[in-house]
Amino acid sequence: MALRWSAQNQYVDLGSAESLDQLPAMTACVWLLPVGSTDAGTVLDKSADGIVGGWNLYTTPQGGSVGVGFVNRSALVEQTAGVIARNGPWAHVCVTWDGSDGQVAGNQVSGVHLWVDGSEVQPDYAVETYRTPPADDSPRRLRIGSGAKVGTDYTFRGLIDEVVIFDRVLDGTQIAAIRDCAP
Repeated sequence: MALRWSAQNQYVDLGSAESLDQLPAMTACVWLLPVGSTDAGTVLDKSADGIVGGWNLYTTPQGGSVGVGFVNRSALVEQTAGVIARNGPWAHVCVTWDGSDGQVAGNQVSGVHLWVDGSEVQPDYAVETYRTPPADDSPRRLRIGSGAKVGTDYTFRGLIDEVVIFDRVLDGTQIAAIRDCAP
């Protein structure tokens, strides 16, 4: 029953419900099966262009595998490398963010944590593209599978299932429990 994306600009638009606007903190989890493509892909997007004015969970090519990254409302980017096998088994991916504008410390943004298959993964690098207080994301629509960036195709290629978003940071035990409840 998963959704499959295989062509440019395919996405599911969930609108901008108040329950998704300006989350004080968040956990977003999805099941992913990247297929074929070696391009970057948007998994969840509530931003103006993938960076400014919202947040974004995305995949990025890493040789024969797929990395996972997250941009918060301050546009501090945390990215990991090679954590999901392309054309391999399903992967359960989660991001937690405490809602702060964060600080880049070494290869990590404080307040942002990435999880794959119930285990926290350490990022290869963190990039700070803007440094402002978190932007208001309430005018942005939540999309699954592709972002709002015009003129660039960041459509996720593969399957996405079981998307859940919480308005708080879940711990490792809770994330593992969500993963273990999968059909």
